[in-house]
Order: sequence, then C-alpha cells, then structure tokens
Amino acid sequence: KTPQVRLFRMVCPHSPSLRRPKLLLLTLWLMFMAPSSSFSPLGSVRRSPSPMLRAAPGETELSDLKSREQSLRDELRRLESEKAALLRQKKLRICIIGFGNFGQFLAKTFSKQHEVTGASRGDYRDHAAAIGCDFCHLSDISSYTSKHGGFDVVVVAVAIPAFVKTIQSLPRSLFQGALIVDVLSVKEHPKDVMLQLLPEDSDILCTHPMFGPESGRYSWEDLAFVYERTRILEASTLVSRVNGQGDEEEGRQEKHSRVDRVELFLSIFEQEGCRMLEMSCKDHDAYAANSQFISHLLGRMLRQQGLVATPIDTKAFTNVLQLVETTCNDSWDLFYGLYKYNQVRRPELCHLPLAAWERSPTATD
Repeated sequence: KTPQVRLFRMVCPHSPSLRRPKLLLLTLWLMFMAPSSSFSPLGSVRRSPSPMLRAAPGETELSDLKSREQSLRDELRRLESEKAALLRQKKLRICIIGFGNFGQFLAKTFSKQHEVTGASRGDYRDHAAAIGCDFCHLSDISSYTSKHGGFDVVVVAVAIPAFVKTIQSLPRSLFQGALIVDVLSVKEHPKDVMLQLLPEDSDILCTHPMFGPESGRYSWEDLAFVYERTRILEASTLVSRVNGQGDEEEGRQEKHSRVDRVELFLSIFEQEGCRMLEMSCKDHDAYAANSQFISHLLGRMLRQQGLVATPIDTKAFTNVLQLVETTCNDSWDLFYGLYKYNQVRRPELCHLPLAAWERSPTATD
C-alpha cells in the first residue's frame, strides 16, 4: 500500500473522521497532492531539499556560460588590440576647410593619429602650429596641393550659410578621388549640395558630431556622432600622397579601398568612445527639429528675460540657466542656419508665437 493510504488509516481509521473536516482536508491533500517520494516507509513526512540546492539536470550550465563569457571577453580584447595595431599603421591626410573654433577642436583629435592641414580665409598659422598641424590660406590651396600632394579626406567645417559658396569656390582638383565630409548641424542641405556640386569620383560622408568645444572639451566618451554613408563608390585602390617633393614616395604608398578609407575615418570617433549612430539625413533633421533647434530657440528667448542665478535656485532653474549659457555661446550663424536650412523646423517655430498670442492679445503689438 502507498504511504498516503497508510497515513490515512493511521489518522482516520473510521468513517466518523468525516466529521472532522480540517483533518480530512489535510489527509486528502497528503493522499493526492504530495508526491510519494516525500514520505518515508513509516509514513512520516520528509523535507524536500531546497530548489536552490537541488542539483538541476544542467547543474554546470551557469559555470559553462561564465566560461564562455570570459572566452568572448578575451577574444574581444584580442580583436581590439589587433584593430588598434592596424590603425596605428594607417594614416590619412586630412584637410579641414574652415579652421575656426570647431575646426581646431576637431584637428586636436585628428592629429593624434593622422596628418592634418587646416585651411581658412583667416590666418590661423600659429593656432595650427600649436596643435601640431600644417596650415595654408584658402586662396593658396591649389598651389599647396600641387606642392604637397592631394588629401585622402576633406572635412568642410564652415558655417551653415557659407557652405554652398565654400564648395563652389574651392578647386575641383581638391575633391577629386577624395572622401568629402561635412560636419554641419543640418544634414539634408549639405547632402543635396554635395551631390550636385562635387565631382562624381569623390566619396561623400554626411556627419554631425553632436558635441563641440565645450561639451567635448575633456572627452568624447559617450557623445553622439551621427553619420550617413551618402555615396561611397565601389572599392578601388587609392594611393595616399605624403609630404615630400610633390611626388608619391614609393616607400610610403598606402593603398586603401574607398570602404576602408571611410572606416578608417569613422574609427577616429569610435576610438574616442563616441556613440556611433548611423541614420539617414532625413531622419536626423526630423529628430533635430524637436531637440536641437527648439533648445537653441528657447535658450535665446530666455536670454532676453535677463535671468540670473539666486541663492535659492532649484535644480530646474539651474538647468534653465545652463541652457541659456550653452546655446547663446554658439554663433548666430548656427542658430540662423538651424532654422533656414532645415525645412522640418519651420512649423515648430510657428507653434510658439501662436501659443503666446492666444494668452496675450497685445503680444502682436
């Protein structure tokens, strides 16, 4: 007989036990719910081992996962070391058109690994020397490339309103066979301009570093970098030109496919810890309409209120003052460009005055 039956007969030998409902319920539970293995041969209940201590069918599963995880970590470190060694062997010749604050900001990081030349209408020769870069005036760019050779990458870092005229004024030879990169805060506008005006044999990479000299002063770690591979021609061997007598030095010919050249440039930001966000120019401008432009607009509006810090500022008000300082430190050209050259932002601007007029009829005066 099963242990449940023996226990039932011990605690409830006669039918009058039905008058004791609690005892009956306990007995029925022991008979039908508790497993037989929970009882000793004498019918006494044994304690089951804790589920946490019970050996599972795959008792080594967790340790196996940890072992595999450690192996993957080791493999990742090996790949990162191999990648870093490869990057140290490859150098790009980069020209930054527009060597103002932002151009110099980029040059400081670019020059850690690559050969950088700044070019601008102003004389920034001393600034370039302090960074460790070469410099030439924009009016001399043709003679400079004739003497020193062309560039692998041309970064256009001018103000948004000046972008079209800058592209039109530069010699086409500067762009031929090169990777052209813009760093404007709007994306569809420079994309359309470059597709229309640049030589067909040039590659195009539209980018927007979502940071600047203030926010990226100490580190680029975890700062967003948005990019679109707008036009990368089929892989072909390109020879990097280096400083010398104007000829390609046989000992330093570096052959990069167009794809590898793009990846080498993007690696600058990857190595600095940026959050790499690949998205279309259209999506970028749509997102920016609800973030960057509105931030700049509100910051400049609040500046007109003459807000100042007080001894009892809340965290929210401190954030407001920080918004005003951050946005108003940027140039008016940037704010104007964010509005004029991003069609998505115009409806956002219209909503604000309409909301104000509804609350104050005299605002139109």
